This record gives sequence, structure tokens and C-alpha cells, in this order.
Amino acid sequence: MYSEMIKNSVLEMLVQDEIMAQALAEKGYLDLSEEQLAKAHEDAQAEIDMSVDYYYGSTIDAELGTGYSDEERAKVYAKYEEMVLADYGMTKDDFYAFYIKMIAEEAAREDLTGNIVPTDAELKTKFDENVASDKEAMDEDASVYEQAVMSGRTIYYRPEGVRNVRQILFILDDESRDAVGLLRSSGYDTSADFLLQNALSQIKETAQEALNKLKSGALSFEEAMQQYNDPEKEKGTIYAVSEGSSSYVESFTSASMELENIGDFTQLVASDYGYHIIEYVSDVEAGAVAFDSVKDDVHEALITTLKDQKWQQIVDEWTAAAVVVYTDTVY
Repeated sequence: MYSEMIKNSVLEMLVQDEIMAQALAEKGYLDLSEEQLAKAHEDAQAEIDMSVDYYYGSTIDAELGTGYSDEERAKVYAKYEEMVLADYGMTKDDFYAFYIKMIAEEAAREDLTGNIVPTDAELKTKFDENVASDKEAMDEDASVYEQAVMSGRTIYYRPEGVRNVRQILFILDDESRDAVGLLRSSGYDTSADFLLQNALSQIKETAQEALNKLKSGALSFEEAMQQYNDPEKEKGTIYAVSEGSSSYVESFTSASMELENIGDFTQLVASDYGYHIIEYVSDVEAGAVAFDSVKDDVHEALITTLKDQKWQQIVDEWTAAAVVVYTDTVY
């Protein structure tokens, strides 16, 4: 039963692929320029090279050793390239044909769907759908909003009870941080705590110095971030935090939510990452964002959706118009 289902599925895929190839050929999209053909060959070879390196790179290096010539390497490489192609059940020409078809299909898609422009009504409807979707997810779990902020994706709704904070982070050295994480993940919390305290003691003096300068007014929070943060690991990011958040370590979340007034900052807050000094920056205004603030994003996303739908309609029409004859020999 399952073998029959798999066979039918593969057959359907092959039929669809052949219908697409014939339609592209009939409409001239497979008549690529020399530049397009060169790109198809380049992309196909890059795919093959990546597979050879992934599966046989270390084997090739071991076989060649040192002091080999370009000719010797090419000969050894060709042997493993043939093995990769055999594993895929394809020839180089098959790879080239696949990438040629991809370029042709993309050209056809752009040509046949390129004039789609969403109406204002469609934009507003899509915006309302996005707001409703974000509201449902974020009202249920505010960490969805926090993660959206961190990832930089477009946000259409903001839940209640979220505040923005920023931090000065005195980070543990990489070796200690990795070791603490490994011990925690293995269930050795006592050992992790002991190692953490030793590592924190190495950075406490600097962290306390920064805190003292903040308290005395010798440095503003902005100045302290620039002076003490490692720009590779902490770039003055604004973090959205809510009560009981699962997006951050518990000590960071609880300290952030205990601050009473905008502009307040914490004492030294320890975590498995190091010491944090956290400032309460602002409250997040709950509710839907302004339509005009995300209109361009909605427009771009909706065009993609409408083009996808139009392209699927075109492919369905090509499929419906095709005459497919099945014989036993295809099995």
C-alpha cells in the first residue's frame, strides 16, 4: 500500500516537472542568453562542489597529503565528484538542466506575474489579518512579542505589560561561560554555581567600578554602555521584557521588572552570562501599531503572496491543458 502511494507520488512529481519543462520551452523561456547559461553552469558546479566537500572533503585531503600538483588534485577530485553524482543518480548534464530550468522558471514567473499591484483595500485587509494574528499569539504569550523584537521581524500588535530595557553586560570569559553551560545542561548545578562564582569574581571589580560611576553621575548610561560593553557581544540592544518572561534568564527578567521608574537602573545582577546593569528605558504602548508605519512591509509581503497565487494559477492552467498518457513502462 505504502509503496504504491510513494510510486504514485513520485510519478506525479515527474509528470508535473515534465509539464513545466514543456510549457517553458513552448513559451521560449528555455532560450537562455549566454550569460544565463553560464550562471546555470556555475551554480550547478557550485552545488556539486559543495556536496563533494561535505561528503568527501576530509577523504580527499587525506588521500592527497601534501605537496600535490593541481593536476593531481583535479584527478582525485574528479573521482569523488563521480561518486557524488552516482549517489544522486544524476549526471552533470542533469544538474545543468535543473539549474537552467530554475532560471527559466524564475524568468517566466517574473514575466507573467510582474504587473500585480495590491489595492489599498487589500493592503488594509492584510494588515488587519496580521494584527489579529499577532494579537492572538502575543496576548497568550508575551514572549512571542519579545522574540519578534529580537529577530527584527515586522510587528503589528503589542501586548500589555511589556517594558523596554537596555543593559551594560560584563560578560564571562568564553571558556568559563561554556563550562558553566555544559555543567548546567548535564545537571551539575552545584559545580556550575561554584565555577560561576569564581568567574564572576574576576569581573566584579570592573562591574562595580561602572556601577559607582553611574551612581555618582560621572557617566551616563549611554556613555557606560559605550565604555564597558563588548561591541561584538552586546551592542546596546533594546530588550522587550514582561513579567515571567521565558525569553531571558530569570535574574535578568526579574531585575528588569522590579525597576519602578523610567531611567532607574539595577545594582549588579549576576547570571550565567556575567554581571548585568539594567536600565528601564520605556513602556511599550499596547495595541495595534499604526497602519502607515508598516504599510510598506504589508505591501511587499502581499505582492509576494499575490504573485505566488497567480503563479500557482498559471501552473494549474498549464497542467489542466496538458495531455498526459500513462503506460505500464513508466513503472
